[in-house]
Amino acid sequence: AANLLCDNGVLFDGVISLCWDCATSVALIANRYDLFSVSLETAEMASIKDVRSKAFEGAGVPSPKFRVIKTYDDLLCSFPEFGFPFILKPIDQS
Repeated sequence: AANLLCDNGVLFDGVISLCWDCATSVALIANRYDLFSVSLETAEMASIKDVRSKAFEGAGVPSPKFRVIKTYDDLLCSFPEFGFPFILKPIDQS
């Protein structure tokens, strides 16, 4: 859409998202048109839960405990560490 606008002579000097899960799209468009934005790396870090949580942990930012669960056995082994209740989320985006 940004390319189409530009191709049709529309000038713009910023890009925002009205959605909460579009950080990578905004970063890519901003980068393509040399607009101020977070880096693509930062946008991806904000969008992918385990990457974000590892970055928080590495920087000493307080955040909830997390583990990447790949199998049912991983899930069962995590119960003693986390206890109940706990939240199981998809790792990417929402």
